[in-house]
Amino acid sequence: MATKVRGVVARVGHDVASFARERGELILIELQEEKARVISLAIRAVLVILFAIFFVTSLGALLVYALWWVNPWLALAAPAGVYLAALAGTYFWLRAGVKGELPFKDTLNQLKKDVAWLKKGH
Repeated sequence: MATKVRGVVARVGHDVASFARERGELILIELQEEKARVISLAIRAVLVILFAIFFVTSLGALLVYALWWVNPWLALAAPAGVYLAALAGTYFWLRAGVKGELPFKDTLNQLKKDVAWLKKGH
């Protein structure tokens, strides 16, 4: 009787260890994918900021110079409107990269399946 119990305990222990190893591997894969996504978003953000600085500087100087002789107030307001439009565009571009899939989506779905399977009594 004791050997049967030990055999069952050993089998359950092996199954639990195998289950934990598989889930750990899945989490590691998703961590690598998430790392790549975060790096991509960081590069996008840096590029947005860099080109925004270039754009704002050169366009602002150009608009102020071109419109100053027409109307000084217009010369100061026009760049602000252009900058606002550029900011909105880059904001939504950056936000589109963030709204991708949820991090660890596959792992969470698999864990939900595992919980449902365990509740069934397997």
